Amino acid sequence: MQFFKLLILLFSNVLLAKFQILPPLPIPSSITVANAVVTWANLGNETQFTVTSNLGRINASNSWISVGVNTGSGMNGGNVVVCRNLLSETTISHNLNSLFLSAPFISTNPTIGLRNARIGVVGSNLTCSFSRANFVDIASYIKIDSLSNLHILVAYGAGNFGYHFGNRGSSVRVFFALPSKNQTSPNGNQSDNYTIPFVPMTLPPVTTTQQNKKNSLVDLIWNIIKVFRYLINEW
Repeated sequence: MQFFKLLILLFSNVLLAKFQILPPLPIPSSITVANAVVTWANLGNETQFTVTSNLGRINASNSWISVGVNTGSGMNGGNVVVCRNLLSETTISHNLNSLFLSAPFISTNPTIGLRNARIGVVGSNLTCSFSRANFVDIASYIKIDSLSNLHILVAYGAGNFGYHFGNRGSSVRVFFALPSKNQTSPNGNQSDNYTIPFVPMTLPPVTTTQQNKKNSLVDLIWNIIKVFRYLINEW
């Protein structure tokens, strides 16, 4: 039995050295993409999001910004929250993207799955913050848990919300780790005290060009290593 333990340990170390694989590290809960800063915090039952963009020449008082998640890097199939700050009204909706269309999941309840939604303007910065339920039992709703590895989608524009080019999406997948034990969550035995600070942007940020370094082969090898280590501990 001891021989098998040593053999498994040796094999796992060879895999680590061969493919230069490191254990997954905590991923920062913010990203700069498409000239916007997106911050999020998974609180267990819901995830708080804040998106801020310096719109520059676009009038922030007559514009829109959206942020969402998707299993792929494109807009199709994504779940997005659209925040409209128009001259005549301010509205927020929870949409499902389908090809070139984006419409609320439920037309009669456009904010389903959302709460504490707010829109703010500071100079040319447009900010939208909200809490999104991690699970809602409706078709195509993308759930979020501590294992979720999703793409962040971002878009913005002048006037009313519509089809957009260029200022969207991200090739980077992000994780939604649960907060540490000294933080709180919104329901049950927890509280609503955890908030995301407003992130002012006085200068346009540099759009990220970082690519997702994970791939299926690396994932497979890392999972094999975890199984080996589990077997060693069990023996």
